[in-house]
Amino acid sequence: MVKCILPAMLLVMLSTGFSVEAAVTNNPNGACETAYYIEAPNAVAADDTHRYYEYYWQNTENLCINIYDEPPLGALWKQRVIDILSFAEQRLGLIVPVNAFVVDQENASVATLAGVARTVCDLFSVLDYDDVQTCYDGYEGWGMRSAAAGVGVSSIPNGGDLFFFANNWNEFEALDVPTKVLFHEFFHIHQNSMKFYFEDSRRFGIPKRWQDDPENSLYSRAGFVPVFPNWIEEGGAEFAGIVLAAAFDDNIVASELFIEALDEARAVISTAAENDDVVSLEDYESNGRLFESSDNPSNGIARNFAYQYTGGAIAFAYLWSLNDNNFEKILVDYYQAYAESDVQNPGFGWKDSFEATFNVTLADFYVDFDAFMRLDRSTQIAILKTNAEIKQAFPVKLAGDFDADGDGLVNSIDLDDDADGVSDEQEALDGTNPLSRFSCKSGCFSFDIDENLEAQPLTDGLLVIRHLFGFSGDSLTSGAVSGEANRDSSDAIASYLTDADSQLDIDGDGESKPLTDGLLLIRYLFGFSGDSLISGAIGDGAERDTADEVEAYIEERVPVQ
Repeated sequence: MVKCILPAMLLVMLSTGFSVEAAVTNNPNGACETAYYIEAPNAVAADDTHRYYEYYWQNTENLCINIYDEPPLGALWKQRVIDILSFAEQRLGLIVPVNAFVVDQENASVATLAGVARTVCDLFSVLDYDDVQTCYDGYEGWGMRSAAAGVGVSSIPNGGDLFFFANNWNEFEALDVPTKVLFHEFFHIHQNSMKFYFEDSRRFGIPKRWQDDPENSLYSRAGFVPVFPNWIEEGGAEFAGIVLAAAFDDNIVASELFIEALDEARAVISTAAENDDVVSLEDYESNGRLFESSDNPSNGIARNFAYQYTGGAIAFAYLWSLNDNNFEKILVDYYQAYAESDVQNPGFGWKDSFEATFNVTLADFYVDFDAFMRLDRSTQIAILKTNAEIKQAFPVKLAGDFDADGDGLVNSIDLDDDADGVSDEQEALDGTNPLSRFSCKSGCFSFDIDENLEAQPLTDGLLVIRHLFGFSGDSLTSGAVSGEANRDSSDAIASYLTDADSQLDIDGDGESKPLTDGLLLIRYLFGFSGDSLISGAIGDGAERDTADEVEAYIEERVPVQ
């Protein structure tokens, strides 16, 4: 087995055979085909709707392309797969590690396919099964599998998976469709990782309902949208697959792929109309399979397949035609807003995010788009963008990217993400948090009150609690200032603490008080944690009333040693 390390944290594994190795309990170096976790990590915080997680692989997310070259897959396609996935990562970003599996499922040996199955089980099912052998025994269906990708609720600690097979390109003479398909699958990772991600806290949040009651909250059924509507998930990936393919390869003409989708969608509508059935995009929120079966509630006649893909892709092309700014919203903003929207309105984040992002109700959008789909074909084709327009619409902001300090520059192009006057580059060298204006060696607010580069209980903690009791002058600073202090006068310290009054409100109850906030700080600096930190020291109506929240708040405001 040969490993090549390529730019952008891309790892390619090329194998001519397969050997089964014991599962690794931890993967700090980000090795391919290796689980990061073999036990589900504990949440670092929780609220009424979500549990929040921080994973040790964050900021070092690898894209591993595992190519099983038995039988040989062909140099052109092996390199093209690598180039396509690398391009997708560059254009969309990556906030979870990914293992992509590329294999000839129809002709590979039984040993190779069994090895792939065991690796997949070790990576993505080890957290689901008490006995991973259950996964090994149930993994079959080779030769009939479709390209697929995603990020699961239980498997997210080990990242995302992607499957692409030799028959996905051997069945086509041209490169356009298989290229689109591979971009389509990568976009599923993009969609399904961002639905968990909270940019402000840089945590992944999983709805409690998905973990605690998956049967009733996570799986699609008629009339119920658990995560994304079918037309948004599949149509969004189909739209992304087309525009990314056109941006990647000048020989792929986006309008031709969109027209192919348009004609298939029009055929669904016209065939249904012949049977007195009226197609609406809304039918494909969760009921697509129902309408495509003999149980079709309209007339008992199955519709043609895949409107959620083809009609969904055209729905996004139509949405882009309404406003040029919608391109980035389609690829990034909608998914970025999903997690926060779902906290505010559990179970309807998909809907609220759409309406807030595109400034239109879903009901109105369905009416408008359904009307558009009944216009003549030439009018519909006229809204499609050219390759030149698609290339001009890129770049879009990357997954996980946001404007931390509200200065109009997203973090990927902002040299000082938190506007604390210290560059991101310097903060990386200092080991401080570049997304917190309260975290730096010196020069921004911290609980290092006397500015000696340390926050200590009998100096800084004492200064805060004295200040909150109303001490001033020598009674404020006597015996409470370090010999190495750069801020050592009572006037300077009093001024600093007065200006920082809102920061001293540690529990977030709207007031800074000595026997709540002052006590919390001095306990923390003495090393208290858990109940011993907060017992009797939280104000009424406090925003931060758990030990985890208090610890996180203070930790962000103490200097890094």
